[in-house]
Amino acid sequence: MQLCSRYYRQKVRLVTLRNADVIAALREEFADRITDTKPLNVFCISNTEYRKLKDAPEDNSVDLTAEATGIPALRAYAWRLPAPSLWKSLVCYLEGPFAGWIEGLAIWSHGKKVKNRNQLLKKIATRRHVCY
Repeated sequence: MQLCSRYYRQKVRLVTLRNADVIAALREEFADRITDTKPLNVFCISNTEYRKLKDAPEDNSVDLTAEATGIPALRAYAWRLPAPSLWKSLVCYLEGPFAGWIEGLAIWSHGKKVKNRNQLLKKIATRRHVCY
């Protein structure tokens, strides 16, 4: 099916409506268990449709776009979750036993030709302020 076909438009509309119903039902079901003020994050995905898209020939003979499968939205959400807290945790750990070693990296990088030296120094400067 071509992405501009009537079948495609109908399928996307039905998938979108079904997903909205599922999301609303899940949020209602778990509302009493979620203490956060933000709504429950729900992602309706289709691995089957996403795989078809990945294996499709160049003529766009797919049923849904990547966005319509929900996979890119889920990936973006998953990538955002651990990064800030993991980085802070790592930096705070480094404040302890490895603080001197990290400062030594900054001194070492000034005397040598170090690839991406400015980025290294930036990271070291950020580390100094995260745990305070």
